[in-house]
Amino acid sequence: MKTSVIVFRRGEKKITLVGCSHLGSVRYYDKLKITCDANDVVFYEKIVGQKNKNIESHKTTQGQILAVLQETRTDQLMLQHDFKYPRDWIRADIDLKTLQLISPGLVGELGNVQIPNKATLKLAVKFLPLIMKAYNIRKGEMVVNYRNAICISHLVKQLPKHNSFAILYGEAHLKKFKEQFKAMGFVETLNYKMETGI
Repeated sequence: MKTSVIVFRRGEKKITLVGCSHLGSVRYYDKLKITCDANDVVFYEKIVGQKNKNIESHKTTQGQILAVLQETRTDQLMLQHDFKYPRDWIRADIDLKTLQLISPGLVGELGNVQIPNKATLKLAVKFLPLIMKAYNIRKGEMVVNYRNAICISHLVKQLPKHNSFAILYGEAHLKKFKEQFKAMGFVETLNYKMETGI
Protein backbone atom coordinates (compact mmCIF):
# COMPACT_ATOMS: atom_id res chain seq x y z
CA MET A 1 0.00 0.00 0.00
CA LYS A 2 1.24 3.49 -0.87
CA THR A 3 0.27 7.08 -0.08
CA SER A 4 1.00 10.25 -2.05
CA VAL A 5 3.37 13.14 -1.55
CA ILE A 6 2.60 16.09 -3.84
CA VAL A 7 4.55 19.35 -4.00
CA PHE A 8 3.02 22.63 -5.20
CA ARG A 9 4.84 25.92 -5.83
CA ARG A 10 3.86 29.54 -6.37
CA GLY A 11 6.88 31.80 -6.55
CA GLU A 12 8.82 31.34 -3.30
CA LYS A 13 5.92 29.56 -1.63
CA LYS A 14 5.89 25.76 -1.45
CA ILE A 15 3.20 23.39 -0.16
CA THR A 16 3.96 19.71 0.39
CA LEU A 17 0.74 17.72 0.53
CA VAL A 18 1.42 14.51 2.43
CA GLY A 19 -1.20 11.79 2.18
CA CYS A 20 -1.45 9.66 5.31
CA SER A 21 -2.67 6.12 5.89
CA HIS A 22 -4.40 5.47 9.20
CA LEU A 23 -2.48 2.21 9.50
CA GLY A 24 1.21 1.78 8.63
CA SER A 25 4.60 0.63 9.79
CA VAL A 26 6.56 2.55 12.40
CA ARG A 27 9.15 3.28 9.69
CA TYR A 28 6.40 4.74 7.49
CA TYR A 29 5.36 7.19 10.20
CA ASP A 30 9.02 8.10 10.77
CA LYS A 31 9.30 8.98 7.07
CA LEU A 32 6.11 11.05 7.24
CA LYS A 33 7.57 13.04 10.11
CA ILE A 34 10.87 13.63 8.29
CA THR A 35 9.01 14.79 5.16
CA CYS A 36 6.84 17.20 7.15
CA ASP A 37 9.65 18.53 9.35
CA ALA A 38 11.54 19.73 6.25
CA ASN A 39 9.03 22.61 6.09
CA ASP A 40 8.58 25.81 8.09
CA VAL A 41 5.01 25.02 9.16
CA VAL A 42 3.15 21.70 9.44
CA PHE A 43 -0.63 21.33 9.53
CA TYR A 44 -2.21 17.99 10.41
CA GLU A 45 -5.61 16.34 10.64
CA LYS A 46 -7.06 15.12 13.91
CA ILE A 47 -10.64 15.25 15.07
CA VAL A 48 -10.81 15.68 18.83
CA GLY A 49 -13.70 15.75 21.27
CA GLN A 50 -14.82 14.89 24.77
CA LYS A 51 -16.07 11.37 24.14
CA ASN A 52 -13.68 10.23 21.46
CA LYS A 53 -10.05 11.27 21.53
CA ASN A 54 -9.75 10.76 17.79
CA ILE A 55 -12.30 9.82 15.11
CA GLU A 56 -11.35 9.38 11.50
CA SER A 57 -13.02 7.95 8.42
CA HIS A 58 -11.34 4.74 7.28
CA LYS A 59 -11.77 2.92 3.99
CA THR A 60 -9.83 -0.11 5.15
CA THR A 61 -12.06 -3.18 5.36
CA GLN A 62 -12.10 -5.57 8.27
CA GLY A 63 -10.78 -8.31 5.98
CA GLN A 64 -7.79 -6.18 4.98
CA ILE A 65 -6.96 -5.46 8.61
CA LEU A 66 -7.17 -9.14 9.51
CA ALA A 67 -4.91 -10.01 6.58
CA VAL A 68 -2.37 -7.49 7.82
CA LEU A 69 -2.52 -9.00 11.29
CA GLN A 70 -1.84 -12.44 9.87
CA GLU A 71 1.12 -11.36 7.75
CA THR A 72 2.81 -8.73 9.91
CA ARG A 73 4.06 -8.57 13.48
CA THR A 74 1.74 -6.17 15.27
CA ASP A 75 4.62 -4.49 17.11
CA GLN A 76 5.89 -3.27 13.73
CA LEU A 77 2.64 -1.46 12.96
CA MET A 78 1.10 1.74 14.23
CA LEU A 79 -2.28 3.44 14.09
CA GLN A 80 -2.31 7.13 13.20
CA HIS A 81 -4.04 7.62 16.56
CA ASP A 82 -0.80 6.55 18.26
CA PHE A 83 1.42 8.87 16.21
CA LYS A 84 2.97 11.54 18.42
CA TYR A 85 2.45 14.92 16.76
CA PRO A 86 5.23 17.40 17.57
CA ARG A 87 4.07 20.32 19.69
CA ASP A 88 5.05 22.90 17.08
CA TRP A 89 2.81 21.29 14.45
CA ILE A 90 -0.61 22.91 14.03
CA ARG A 91 -3.80 20.87 14.27
CA ALA A 92 -5.94 22.21 11.41
CA ASP A 93 -9.15 20.26 11.68
CA ILE A 94 -12.65 20.27 13.15
CA ASP A 95 -13.68 18.99 16.57
CA LEU A 96 -16.18 16.29 17.43
CA LYS A 97 -18.98 18.79 18.07
CA THR A 98 -18.60 20.29 14.60
CA LEU A 99 -18.48 16.84 13.03
CA GLN A 100 -21.74 16.04 14.78
CA LEU A 101 -23.35 19.13 13.27
CA ILE A 102 -22.30 18.42 9.69
CA SER A 103 -22.62 14.62 9.78
CA PRO A 104 -24.83 13.51 12.67
CA GLY A 105 -25.27 9.99 11.31
CA LEU A 106 -21.57 9.27 11.48
CA VAL A 107 -21.17 10.51 15.04
CA GLY A 108 -24.36 8.73 16.07
CA GLU A 109 -22.83 5.41 15.08
CA LEU A 110 -19.60 6.19 16.90
CA GLY A 111 -20.96 7.96 19.98
CA ASN A 112 -20.47 4.98 22.27
CA VAL A 113 -17.12 3.86 20.90
CA GLN A 114 -14.43 4.68 23.43
CA ILE A 115 -10.92 4.89 22.00
CA PRO A 116 -8.31 4.59 24.76
CA ASN A 117 -5.13 6.61 24.91
CA LYS A 118 -3.14 3.64 23.60
CA ALA A 119 -5.10 2.31 20.62
CA THR A 120 -4.40 -1.25 19.48
CA LEU A 121 -4.78 -3.07 16.21
CA LYS A 122 -7.29 -5.37 17.89
CA LEU A 123 -9.45 -2.32 18.59
CA ALA A 124 -9.07 -1.23 14.96
CA VAL A 125 -10.59 -4.49 13.79
CA LYS A 126 -13.54 -3.81 16.10
CA PHE A 127 -14.41 -0.22 15.24
CA LEU A 128 -13.40 0.23 11.58
CA PRO A 129 -16.46 -1.62 10.20
CA LEU A 130 -18.69 0.69 12.29
CA ILE A 131 -17.15 3.74 10.66
CA MET A 132 -17.46 2.25 7.18
CA LYS A 133 -21.15 1.45 7.76
CA ALA A 134 -21.94 4.99 8.87
CA TYR A 135 -19.85 6.77 6.24
CA ASN A 136 -21.57 7.19 2.87
CA ILE A 137 -20.23 9.05 -0.16
CA ARG A 138 -22.44 12.15 0.05
CA LYS A 139 -21.76 12.78 3.71
CA GLY A 140 -18.13 11.91 3.15
CA GLU A 141 -17.69 14.58 0.48
CA MET A 142 -19.31 17.20 2.70
CA VAL A 143 -17.05 16.33 5.63
CA VAL A 144 -13.94 16.32 3.39
CA ASN A 145 -14.81 19.73 1.92
CA TYR A 146 -15.46 21.29 5.32
CA ARG A 147 -12.29 19.90 6.89
CA ASN A 148 -10.21 20.97 3.89
CA ALA A 149 -11.63 24.48 4.19
CA ILE A 150 -10.59 24.64 7.86
CA CYS A 151 -7.07 23.55 6.97
CA ILE A 152 -6.78 26.05 4.13
CA SER A 153 -7.96 28.85 6.41
CA HIS A 154 -4.99 28.06 8.68
CA LEU A 155 -2.69 27.98 5.65
CA VAL A 156 -3.88 31.37 4.37
CA LYS A 157 -3.11 32.95 7.76
CA GLN A 158 0.45 31.62 7.69
CA LEU A 159 1.25 32.21 4.00
CA PRO A 160 2.57 35.77 4.44
CA LYS A 161 4.87 34.71 7.30
CA HIS A 162 6.56 31.57 5.92
CA ASN A 163 7.65 30.00 2.63
CA SER A 164 7.27 26.25 3.04
CA PHE A 165 4.32 24.29 4.39
CA ALA A 166 3.39 20.64 4.85
CA ILE A 167 -0.16 19.38 5.14
CA LEU A 168 -0.55 15.89 6.60
CA TYR A 169 -4.03 14.62 5.78
CA GLY A 170 -5.74 11.39 4.73
CA GLU A 171 -5.59 10.32 1.08
CA ALA A 172 -9.34 10.94 0.68
CA HIS A 173 -8.68 14.69 1.09
CA LEU A 174 -5.92 15.04 -1.52
CA LYS A 175 -8.00 15.32 -4.68
CA LYS A 176 -9.94 18.29 -3.32
CA PHE A 177 -6.79 19.89 -1.92
CA LYS A 178 -5.18 19.69 -5.38
CA GLU A 179 -8.13 21.51 -6.92
CA GLN A 180 -8.07 24.16 -4.20
CA PHE A 181 -4.32 24.80 -4.47
CA LYS A 182 -4.49 25.15 -8.25
CA ALA A 183 -7.32 27.68 -7.80
CA MET A 184 -4.95 29.60 -5.49
CA GLY A 185 -2.35 29.79 -8.26
CA PHE A 186 -0.09 26.94 -7.12
CA VAL A 187 1.45 24.61 -9.69
CA GLU A 188 2.11 20.93 -9.06
CA THR A 189 5.85 20.27 -9.46
CA LEU A 190 6.41 16.85 -7.88
CA ASN A 191 4.31 13.76 -7.20
CA TYR A 192 5.59 10.50 -5.72
CA LYS A 193 4.43 7.60 -3.57
CA MET A 194 5.47 6.49 -0.10
CA GLU A 195 5.26 2.86 1.03
CA THR A 196 3.13 2.34 4.15
CA GLY A 197 4.81 -0.96 4.96
CA ILE A 198 1.58 -3.00 4.98
